[in-house]
Amino acid sequence: MIDFMLTALTYVAIQSVLSLGLNLQWGLTGLLNLAYILFMATGAYFSAVVVSDPASPPGTEYILGLREPFLAGVVAGVLAATVLAVVVGAVALRNLRADYFAIVTLVIAEGTQQIAGQFRGLFNGSAGLVAIPQPLETVFQGRDYAVFFLLLCIGCVMVCFVVAEWLRKSPFGRALRALREDEEAASAFGRNPYTLKLRAFVIGASMAGLGGSLLGAYVTAFAPAGWGVAETLLVLVCSSSEALATALVRC
Repeated sequence: MIDFMLTALTYVAIQSVLSLGLNLQWGLTGLLNLAYILFMATGAYFSAVVVSDPASPPGTEYILGLREPFLAGVVAGVLAATVLAVVVGAVALRNLRADYFAIVTLVIAEGTQQIAGQFRGLFNGSAGLVAIPQPLETVFQGRDYAVFFLLLCIGCVMVCFVVAEWLRKSPFGRALRALREDEEAASAFGRNPYTLKLRAFVIGASMAGLGGSLLGAYVTAFAPAGWGVAETLLVLVCSSSEALATALVRC
């Protein structure tokens, strides 16, 4: 029972990191990003290949394989997700709004999933990565390791929460809320919608990269089948549970 609770709480903590990032994009800015899970996958993949041995276990193929420490892997995963968000956001946010933006991000996520599944030399194709090294796995064993990883994830949740709250209460956060409510009115007061959206998009994707790095290290495996659109919808539901409950009550 204790082991089950530790596992469940760890998944909840990782989900919380993902939800906080998505809330910056969708809740605060109004960006319905259906490719959010792509940035989580980017963090998981790049973190994994940075900490893994070259072609380990035998028969797997993937880029890098640097055998770096876990912290270096997390930094690499977050940076990779951030860079990808800058590229995607710079293109998709320039002329697309609302449903059109959501459709384009969905297409990007599906196309990238197919690429990752077809090209084995990238991240071992559809089989995905396995035997991903865990942080301090030689120091902690059994239940002690489960407690350690849970505390690590909780620490990441606290950091993301503090950052998200600081952003929400800052002038930047107020500008995002104004943009979400009325983009034309925000523009009339001198705000640049494109720049604001891009910044929120990139920050949210960075948190997704962090969540992906934690998830990959915890389950020690990651494959294209684990980051479909259904997973994005799950994060959306978890992030908006309070809003959904309020809507149901009003109905």
